[in-house]
Amino acid sequence: HGSAALSTFTMSSASNFKILGVCGGICSGKSTACKLLRDFPGAVGHIDADSLAHEVYAPGSKAIQEISDYFGEQVIDKEAGVVDRKALGSIVFSDQSKMSALEQIVWPHVKNSLTREIEKLKSSVRNSDRSVAIVEAAVMLDAGWQDIFDGIWVVRTQREAALYRMVENRGIDVDAAALRIDAQISRRGIGNADEELKNDNISAIIENEGSLEDFTHSLKAKWKEFLQ
Repeated sequence: HGSAALSTFTMSSASNFKILGVCGGICSGKSTACKLLRDFPGAVGHIDADSLAHEVYAPGSKAIQEISDYFGEQVIDKEAGVVDRKALGSIVFSDQSKMSALEQIVWPHVKNSLTREIEKLKSSVRNSDRSVAIVEAAVMLDAGWQDIFDGIWVVRTQREAALYRMVENRGIDVDAAALRIDAQISRRGIGNADEELKNDNISAIIENEGSLEDFTHSLKAKWKEFLQ
């Protein structure tokens, strides 16, 4: 262990500390998966990249300045010093190239926050303990963050099941829910998980089709493999 402890930390250089990425479409069950995984032996923490993205939009942040420079001041609520989500949304949701531009601004800031959070988790565990940090992020493949992770799992469910959950649990009307689900199909790992698995860009697909018990069982089996 001695030499490993001295090696500089390039994400996962310490073999006992692993970073697991969990992605999947909206209402696929990836958040449920992460909640379950947090209680598995060896799990030391769960980082939600979506909540880090919200921090990136904090008043006075670098990202807000970059968004203002690119999209114009009309997308900034000047009094509050925050992004006017409605104004920005009306631009990016109707134009894929504008959405890509926004992502190119935001993703590097999220990655910086993410690596900082992982560093914090890593420094909180003893080097001799086998430990896993769980990172939840829908866009990790599109954002090009693969180099951070020792494994990437995609949680997948049938479109109808995701639609039902969005309508029942989030109170979103069917048409709006369908639009949001279909908008994600072009995302890597969401619409093309089998292909990503075949190309070794992800390490597992966890099907979320049956009961919570079945889902937990699948996660436990994969977790055991991952820890080896």
